[in-house]
Amino acid sequence: MQTVPETLQAGLDAYLPAGATADGWGSGPGSFNRMYSWLDRPGVLVGRQLIVQVDTTRQPILVRVDAYATWLPIRPPTALVPTATTTITVTLHTKSPGLGDQAVPARTFGPATVTDRSRVDQVVALVNRVPIAAVREGVINCPADFGGTMEVIFTGPTGIVTARLRLTLSGCSSNQLEMPDGTSLELANDGVNDLGDRIRGLLGLNWTWQT
Repeated sequence: MQTVPETLQAGLDAYLPAGATADGWGSGPGSFNRMYSWLDRPGVLVGRQLIVQVDTTRQPILVRVDAYATWLPIRPPTALVPTATTTITVTLHTKSPGLGDQAVPARTFGPATVTDRSRVDQVVALVNRVPIAAVREGVINCPADFGGTMEVIFTGPTGIVTARLRLTLSGCSSNQLEMPDGTSLELANDGVNDLGDRIRGLLGLNWTWQT
């Protein structure tokens, strides 16, 4: 004869949506939980997970089900840096005064202007490949913030600014893209391939904010 947890487990297994993979479990006196996950849908949903918690010490039995998924918004064409961009101007500020090692002064590099079309095109293509940051909820833990910011200004052939990218390089790093029409969006940051480092490398700017 099946116990209550076994019966509930059998019910879960029978009705789970297709593609579910067991992703962990736990138990305690009169309670248990099960976790399931699904493969990401690239460019749409990531981190898909279902958590089921059961308390059999009460009557009726309490069951709590939480579903999590991180939605990736679609980046509209109006939020792309124009490919007609001819000039990129970069300014880098190191740590903010008073933060981190007091013996290390705050510094500013630039502004440096790059007009080499090959380099400009590579940076424009790089920025346009970055998806919009995932829509997340709840508490987000960040590393220590010691300052460090970078501004990248994209300019067209007539000298008009076509886009402005503001990067926060420390703490909860962020990549804020601002368009001339007032649109502002947060670009993704995977925490590994830092966008600022990649832009400086493509433009041949041997700068570091960690000084």
